[in-house]
Amino acid sequence: MRKLYTIGIVLFGLISACRNPIEGVELRFITPSPVAAEVLFTTSSGEMPAHVNIRIVGPDAGLITTTVNSKRFRLTADGVLYLSVDKTAQPSPSRPLRFWVVAKAEGYTTLIQPVQLTDNNTRSLSLRLTTNAENKLMAEKTAASTASGVVQETITVQSPTQPNQAIGQSAITISQGTRLDDLAGEPVGGPLQVQARQLDISTKSTALAELPGNGVLDHPIMLTGQRGSSQAIHTIGGAVNLELFSSNTYQVVKTFSKPVRLNFAITPGLVNPITNRPIEAGDQIPLFSYDAMTNTWRQEVPGQVQRTQQGQLEYVAEITHLSIWLAAFTRELCDAGPSFKLVTAFSSGAVTYTCQVIQEGGSNPVVQSFNTAIYNGKVINLWGLERNTRVKFRIFDAESRAVVTSGTYDACSQTESILDVRSFKPVTVPPVTSSPKAVTITLQFPCKKINAAKLPTQELYARFRETGTTSWKMLPVIRYESGKTTFSTTSTDLTPGKTYDLQAGPAPGYYSFNQPGIKLGTYQYLIKIKTKEFCE
Repeated sequence: MRKLYTIGIVLFGLISACRNPIEGVELRFITPSPVAAEVLFTTSSGEMPAHVNIRIVGPDAGLITTTVNSKRFRLTADGVLYLSVDKTAQPSPSRPLRFWVVAKAEGYTTLIQPVQLTDNNTRSLSLRLTTNAENKLMAEKTAASTASGVVQETITVQSPTQPNQAIGQSAITISQGTRLDDLAGEPVGGPLQVQARQLDISTKSTALAELPGNGVLDHPIMLTGQRGSSQAIHTIGGAVNLELFSSNTYQVVKTFSKPVRLNFAITPGLVNPITNRPIEAGDQIPLFSYDAMTNTWRQEVPGQVQRTQQGQLEYVAEITHLSIWLAAFTRELCDAGPSFKLVTAFSSGAVTYTCQVIQEGGSNPVVQSFNTAIYNGKVINLWGLERNTRVKFRIFDAESRAVVTSGTYDACSQTESILDVRSFKPVTVPPVTSSPKAVTITLQFPCKKINAAKLPTQELYARFRETGTTSWKMLPVIRYESGKTTFSTTSTDLTPGKTYDLQAGPAPGYYSFNQPGIKLGTYQYLIKIKTKEFCE
């Protein structure tokens, strides 16, 4: 059975804040588990709430632990949640691990994020905690269902009225007798919380910033069940993020036994790009859903524009599951396009050049802009361009006003052409300045030889900040090397003469060793270990 040690690094005796080396340190901690998911929480103010309650729920929640094999999930001081997988589990595409991260803090809207793990690679997520005051487009309502998950009274949730007419109201209606099931098909019964957050579509840029993919639906599953080409959002009719969960257990509803009615108020003057006229009653707008757990867009049965009794236009659709829902006209993108092989006198790419893709006849002719290094023989491949368009490729010289533009090509043509840029002037590259000297931090064992089998871990995670500041920086992982009696790491971010706070521990987010006010005197910082229990 694996030997367990007390979590932490215990310092014996009074240690001066400026003392270097630190002596008499005893290492005692458990072997950490690999990080399966790293979740960064942020706020608009940059300040995290004093306390964020974290819960893991869902079908495979029982297999999710902290990196020190506990169920006491918590954020680090800088808002990071580290999760690991039980050693008995092996996530794979055919048997993924699925769960939800629930974050709740006083004064903030409850956040529920689905997560799916399909392999042993670390999944990184960035989530924004929003205050109740910030969620002006959020509608919340309490409801209830029977123990078997059946709604006994019709539930209607409508987003708040907005003074800006460009943001139409949205509403969902769950009819009486509808059964609510979670991802595993289990009923969700008891007290419920319903959240409907209208996405801001007042401008296209704000809408795209709120949607996954920033305006591109990555190879959505089409109505045929097959993956289609990626789609670029062109005109948005409405978008809403729907959440429904148990108020007690946070069990999340995924599917309904009956279709749920979804309504979007149509923005006045919205143009149908297919007919090139304002939207009218009877028009269909394509409908898409986004599953955050699988990171998948799906084409759904489209809804239709209707006129209300008050004479206003609204979009009405029926949905069968909870997701982000988007009613929008899209344009198909090319998976691959033309490519250009450069002819130049430059043998290496030491400088970057501005490149543009120009679409013929478009209202905004520059459809792509990027920087790249160039050298003789380099091939630049274009992709993600709108189907049924024609484009040119353009490169600007970095040292003159010279511009080289290609001929015109079909955006989806996978042809390679020669582009001669020998007219570009050679660039004078400034000499490379010497790299800053690195500080070495070393853990030294009092052994002639370490018995690696006795070590509770062969990796140590550490971070530092300049004393008096709040921003932590991670050090490279300190790793034991066979045959040596030290763990060590280096960093060019540390400067002798400055004072730092240092934290270290067996896993990311678990820093039991906390030494403030360390003044670096030299480029070598030594921490001497007291115990000899790891020696041969």
